[in-house]
Amino acid sequence: MDRPRAWWKVTAAGAALAFAGALALPAPGAVAAPAQRAEPPAHAAGPTGCQAVHAGPRLAADEANASYFRLTLQPGEQIAKAVLVANPQPYPCAVTLHAAYGQTATNSGDTYPVPDGQCVETSCWLTGLPTTVTVPAGARVDVGFVVTVPADAPSGEYLAGVLVEPAAPPPSPRVSGDGQVGVAVAAHVAVGVAVTVPGPLSPKIVIPTVTLDVSSGTPILGIPVRNLGNTWEHPIGGARVHVGNRVLSFGVRANTVLAGDEALIPLPIDGVARGEHETEVVLSYGNGLKATWHGTLGYPTPPARATPSSETSATAASAGLPVWALALIGGLGFGVVLLGFTLLVVTRRRRGHAAPPARGPDRPQAGSGPSEVPVESAQ
Repeated sequence: MDRPRAWWKVTAAGAALAFAGALALPAPGAVAAPAQRAEPPAHAAGPTGCQAVHAGPRLAADEANASYFRLTLQPGEQIAKAVLVANPQPYPCAVTLHAAYGQTATNSGDTYPVPDGQCVETSCWLTGLPTTVTVPAGARVDVGFVVTVPADAPSGEYLAGVLVEPAAPPPSPRVSGDGQVGVAVAAHVAVGVAVTVPGPLSPKIVIPTVTLDVSSGTPILGIPVRNLGNTWEHPIGGARVHVGNRVLSFGVRANTVLAGDEALIPLPIDGVARGEHETEVVLSYGNGLKATWHGTLGYPTPPARATPSSETSATAASAGLPVWALALIGGLGFGVVLLGFTLLVVTRRRRGHAAPPARGPDRPQAGSGPSEVPVESAQ
């Protein structure tokens, strides 16, 4: 389905990671005394210094711990909820909360786009947003909003979200004199709002076609997973390639594919011989349901796995070293060879100048007693 361009997308997993740091802060409304440490630099004080956001759902005592809201609402029903925003910094932090709609990422998984203008899809279910709040140093603040299900909403599983970000962008990065670039990072957190509208749930996944990408060294199957049902699905399965009398199997597990969305699941296929081979893809989902595709694909020649020679290995080992390091290693090696050659010459010269041994009969050995030495008479 067509959706307007969104200026930011973020995965739901970021909510759990960013919210973990907020658990150690004091109760909402209380301001903790910051630890004794150096004051932040001047450019970090105020809203522009809030480059990290901590946020998560405000859950009731009887609700299970989760990083997102899980609601069951009838058509036309509404409920008030709150996002807990925490500021671990020793100075106030201003954040803005936006209403977002859930969308499946390119390769599965959920993202939370924020519409450029008017609300879109499930982002229209959230009211009271956008809003900007200032969180005192070391404190937590509850930011309320209302979830309203349209009166004509059919049964199914839906996803909206609250995107939390710093109210002002961080300072622009500056380039230092030595060519190094400063980087300014602003963290965004999405808190999912999952809504189930009671009624018939009809999971349905189809695989319209399968492609084979041979542009890289390893062929990659492209498996488009289209969710035609009204439930979220997490397909799992793989592909089987028939090569002669052998069947090669390759497994894959997808993340969330939202109702009405589509994802392209990549599956590397390694070690398949060149040729046209019968290929089948089977993905399981729901309660024992399966989506299948069957066809013939042309596989390229697998890349040769040559054993590198010692020269190649040496070249590969040194490829990551800078030029000055290679020159230093070469100079040290030459010095070792030169030193060895010099020692050899000196040793030979010393041996050449040493006194020659006495010629004639053997001298008596110590402890062997006198020996007779013949004397030649003069003529």
